[in-house]
Amino acid sequence: MEIRIGEAVLELSLNGRITGLSFPEASACSEKQERPEKSVFPEGKPSFLIRLFRNGKPEKIRLVEQRDGQLIWHFENMPETVVLNVEEKPGYTVFEVAECPEAFEYLTVGPIVTALNDTVGDVVGVVQGEDKAIGIQALNLVPKNAAGTAAGFVGLFGYLFGDAVLAKIVMGSVANDNSLGWNATFWMFIVASLLATAFCATTWKREKQALSR
Repeated sequence: MEIRIGEAVLELSLNGRITGLSFPEASACSEKQERPEKSVFPEGKPSFLIRLFRNGKPEKIRLVEQRDGQLIWHFENMPETVVLNVEEKPGYTVFEVAECPEAFEYLTVGPIVTALNDTVGDVVGVVQGEDKAIGIQALNLVPKNAAGTAAGFVGLFGYLFGDAVLAKIVMGSVANDNSLGWNATFWMFIVASLLATAFCATTWKREKQALSR
């Protein structure tokens, strides 16, 4: 089955695995199609749109069907189903969990493994509400009973330091200072990006262990 995501088309197999990603409009405009492009999804490393966990293990998917703007997951060892609403919008697509039985402990986005040995979803984050994006990287590093606390700390420090202090007070003061100006402001952006990359890099070993389980 195929799901339109902006200019791309995501291909999903009947057992819930992502099998391909294509750009039909770009391919139609290209004149050179002599050799097939290498898939961005490596063989032997399955990628999933979502996975459902019960008793700490992913539940085996029997069938995923597409019906009237919804994706419905059926499982081998249980009669309950999980339903995702799929809403295509200009430039992107929204996936919303419509039905999820209490029998499942939690749901994960991905992992989506690419040929570049990259994982999409953890750092980018998932949408919560209308105007908030909360990264789930921190949630992968804590026990299940501490997930709420981890999300709370991420939101608290992101709001207090990231938004209220750094973005509005510090950045505003530096940009408004005639001796510093926007050059210093952009250097602060660069330093902040490098620090964020360094902090994320400290978790790579733990996340690699979690993904290999």
